[in-house]
Amino acid sequence: MLLLAATVVVLGGCVEEPTQRPTQRPAATPSPTPAHTAQIVLHGEGTLDCAYVGTFPCNATVVIRPAGYNGSWEPAATDSFFSTSWFDDDGIQVVEGDVREAPSPLPPGTYLVAGVMGVPSDEGAQPPATLKPWTILHVGCTAEFDVSPTTERVDISVTYRPDDTCAVIIDVTDSAP
Repeated sequence: MLLLAATVVVLGGCVEEPTQRPTQRPAATPSPTPAHTAQIVLHGEGTLDCAYVGTFPCNATVVIRPAGYNGSWEPAATDSFFSTSWFDDDGIQVVEGDVREAPSPLPPGTYLVAGVMGVPSDEGAQPPATLKPWTILHVGCTAEFDVSPTTERVDISVTYRPDDTCAVIIDVTDSAP
């Protein structure tokens, strides 16, 4: 009997004691701060001369690329197209001021904006693919602008002209320091 009792005591001594809970919580890992971006607001006006095209309408587009960009200015489905009227008997289309889809906000950096006028081929792919091939494409104007870590909004106004040129006015709004 004595042997049996000793065995029970030995087995009882092998049971682990409950672990103690830590008295301190581990330090919280801060969640990453979202990267700052600036809202881009586009406005267009003016006219496009589509008389040389025949029955195809023109497109007025704003293409924004990083500064130093030297690739093709062919608009992609992700670029902002302005609404335009159907052209009249003289081939003139009016740029109506609203973009079909607002551009994505931009992080800090230096950018190049181009006012592009063109006619995509009726054989071109539809979004989300690129809208190539373009039968006619003119880069009418370009301008450079900066988005700083304090930039809240960039207003870009493009005035299109029937001679395939345009003018860009850029207004950058920074938050108060």
